[in-house]
Amino acid sequence: MIPVVLIVVITVVDILVPADVHRGPLLVIASAITASFAGPLLTGVIGALAVAARAFIGWHFGVLFSRNVMVHVLALAVLSSLIVFFCVVRTQHRRQPAQVRSVAEAAQHVPLWPLPDRPGPLQVACLYLVDKDEAQIGGDLYPAPPLGIGLGPADHTLDLSSFEAGDTASELRSWNRM
Repeated sequence: MIPVVLIVVITVVDILVPADVHRGPLLVIASAITASFAGPLLTGVIGALAVAARAFIGWHFGVLFSRNVMVHVLALAVLSSLIVFFCVVRTQHRRQPAQVRSVAEAAQHVPLWPLPDRPGPLQVACLYLVDKDEAQIGGDLYPAPPLGIGLGPADHTLDLSSFEAGDTASELRSWNRM
């Protein structure tokens, strides 16, 4: 795993080269890279490992509680926490469209039953052509509401993201009962 290797390499290099050049702050790269392909939990674990590696570097040189090392550790912890926060937000935003899509598909399939071949003396045929290959939601609905003297045509555009779709589905159910 690349982030763990980065933490090990940066820590070893920081320990082996002269102490006047600090490479410990580069450990934040591990958290940033992890956030690009992993979720918040793994990103948090890598961030904690980076903070622990920075503290180990300070302990190795005997300056763990110096102001410089404490600021590095604190800054690394804050930056890693921010990266985890943004990772959580990204994960929530990715889930939201999938949830909306599944609710809309369920709303499309549950309230609307297939049209009967013959509602009374009228023969019915329907065909649904999608605008895009992956589209399954919405479309045009052509119901034939009872008019007292027979059935009359009506045109409805069914957009499942609106409240009108629920009203149209309710109308269809009531017509089906007549």
